[in-house]
Amino acid sequence: MKSVLAKISEMSSGYLFLKKVTPDVHGKYAVVFISDISDSPVLRDRPSTYELPTEPQPIHFLKKGDILIQVRGKVRITYIDADLPDTIASSNFLIVRVAEEKILGRYLAWFLAQKPAQQYLERNQQGQTISMLSKKILSEMPVPVPSLERQQQIIRLIEAEEHCFDLIHKIQKKYERVFDAIAMKEFGGFII
Repeated sequence: MKSVLAKISEMSSGYLFLKKVTPDVHGKYAVVFISDISDSPVLRDRPSTYELPTEPQPIHFLKKGDILIQVRGKVRITYIDADLPDTIASSNFLIVRVAEEKILGRYLAWFLAQKPAQQYLERNQQGQTISMLSKKILSEMPVPVPSLERQQQIIRLIEAEEHCFDLIHKIQKKYERVFDAIAMKEFGGFII
């Protein structure tokens, strides 16, 4: 079955900053900026906190299961995989929240990050200096909606892949520590 994104989700823009803000360890709100998003498809950690000039609206607050779509520059998709209290996204993002029981947020985030969906998004960006993706274009995007069982199978594969990458990263870190220790022992702290 196919649908369009507007029929299966709610979309809202991130919080608009009218002036530059600086991180404040005592700030009330955590804010996701473009610099907080790497090429990792998942956000699990709460970003830096800030004191904001105005109170964010309820639509700005992120929930576990939300999807952030970077609308300025490179289109990146990030799935919110943890409860991040008092966390909002900047206006560089559209916040997509699944509104239908027939589609899972993790599946939708995966679909949006796939090559055909990325090509659709890139083709429909506008602007000469900095490319932008409009909410209207995004809302009209066709989305395949397989059975919930199939979506869950895809999610299990995604999670298995993430687990493998985590293990590889841990092994690489362990090898770095081992080789650093060997080098220290062999060269006695000698610096070239």
